[in-house]
Parts: sequence; structure tokens; C-alpha cells
Amino acid sequence: MCERETIRYVHFMKHNDHDPLEVGCICAGHMEGDLNAAESRDRELRARANRRSNWLSLLGWKVSKKENDYLRTRPNMTDDETHFIIITQSQFRGYSAIIDGSYLKLWYDNKNRAKLAAFDYLWPSKMSFS
Repeated sequence: MCERETIRYVHFMKHNDHDPLEVGCICAGHMEGDLNAAESRDRELRARANRRSNWLSLLGWKVSKKENDYLRTRPNMTDDETHFIIITQSQFRGYSAIIDGSYLKLWYDNKNRAKLAAFDYLWPSKMSFS
């Protein structure tokens, strides 16, 4: 709407009478008639992106006797539960995660991708359409 060239955090707008649009925060707020809701979504998305970018470098990651990376999370403002994550390696050299005793069903080519998959499993990105 405003013809800005760069949008860092995209809001996906959907309406039955129109094609979907990808817009920035201010345009999304104007289109849905609720700037506060758009700004709130934008803040949540930015906070999640920051948490995810810091996930791999958390000081809590440790290595077990079996040489598996593991982490016990702490409750925080977005999640009041503690989670236990173990990164495992298969005999075929793929990596996956065990989260609170449940296995992720996908395998990744390195530990960091498995760690990010664990983050995404615990705190999935929320997409909301207006």
C-alpha cells in the first residue's frame, strides 16, 4: 500500500474478495482496522526471531557422556514450562532431537539444524490471517 521497498517482518493478509497480500506492520494495521493488533503481532514475531537467533549460542547447551548435546530450558515470559532437549545422531550420520522424551520425526544433516528444529517444535511461528 505504501510502496515501501523493504519489509523485514511480513504480515500475510487474506480476504475472500481479494488475492492474498504480503505487507508490513503499518499497512496490515490499516487494512484490518486495528493498528494495535498488527503492532502486537510484529513485536511477538521480532521477539521470537531474536530468541531463535540466540538459541544455538545459549550457554545452557552441554554434552553428555554419550556425546549428545542437551539442554534443559528455563521457564520464561513466553513459556512457563521447563523442557529437556537431547540432540541425537543416527548410525547414518543424521541428527534429530528428543524433546521431553518424544522424538522429532525428521532428521537433519547437522546438529545446529536439529537444534533449530527443536526450537521450532517448542515455539512454532504463528501465522495469522486477517
